[in-house]
Amino acid sequence: MEAVALDYGAFYDQVAFESGIGTQFCRAKPGARKGQSPDIVALPVHSLTFSLPRDPKLLATEIEAVRDAHSYEEPVIYITESFATRADMKDDARNPNRYFNRR
Repeated sequence: MEAVALDYGAFYDQVAFESGIGTQFCRAKPGARKGQSPDIVALPVHSLTFSLPRDPKLLATEIEAVRDAHSYEEPVIYITESFATRADMKDDARNPNRYFNRR
């Protein structure tokens, strides 16, 4: 979030989704910095999802930020081009499902 604003729509930034803890399994092969391992390792992980505008320079900046902050030698990064919903800006002042109307 420090490298890229992670804007979503006109009224929000720093938007991301982090899942609960899962488990990633791996075994180091020859050439890995940790060295080859005969054992499969189980590591706790979170999955982080965020949206960026279609901008190769911005994407490269974010990928480098993830790589710099990540604890793995080679983080798993999936990039998917998709359409995203945006607010329709109708009057939501009475909709109890909107988080900003819950008090």
